[in-house]
Amino acid sequence: MNHQHYEFTLKALDHGKHVLCEKPLAGKNRFVTELGASPLNDIGCYTIGFALWVFNNEKPERISALGRIQNGCDMWSVISLEFPNNRKAVLTYSAEDFTPVDAMITCEKGRYHLPQFFNAPTKVVRYEIKALIRGNIRDIEEKEFNFDNFENDKTPYNLARNSGLRYEADHVYECIKAGKKESELVPFEDTLLVVQIMDEVRKQLGVVYGPDKH
Repeated sequence: MNHQHYEFTLKALDHGKHVLCEKPLAGKNRFVTELGASPLNDIGCYTIGFALWVFNNEKPERISALGRIQNGCDMWSVISLEFPNNRKAVLTYSAEDFTPVDAMITCEKGRYHLPQFFNAPTKVVRYEIKALIRGNIRDIEEKEFNFDNFENDKTPYNLARNSGLRYEADHVYECIKAGKKESELVPFEDTLLVVQIMDEVRKQLGVVYGPDKH
């Protein structure tokens, strides 16, 4: 139903209703009203958004993408985002493989792991290097940080373990109460950067939506 997000969001806004719209609002960086189904829109955008969050929404210097196209649809893709000072993000998504929906942030002295599902996390695990012998890791300390007591949450959700999305809904509610039209945590500029990168990925993969042909 991605192609209907824009249409029904505008209808609700025209009737004075507040809207929390799931990604993507529209199909490309330029204004469009319809788009084709694409795993990039459905799941790949989460990986891009997460990578930009890690790098403080810095624009990558280079974007590379490869994948498999079937009947004009991207079935899977590997995306590389390169940032200054040899920083990088390697992202994958697939509509045909059963892959873990987790994320890993690697640092000089360890790494952080967001278990499934990283787009609606309930905890993060830190692995800190405590001992190195001739460059080889000999001791790692593992520590788990739970964001909230989600284990006892009995609220039914449409998708498994989507309780972590409550943070988003709560933040939107606080913005509405404060009379804000834009979140200081996720400003419009950050959202547009995600879509700009998605445009470039689609271009490299050769995925063409209906509006692109006009």
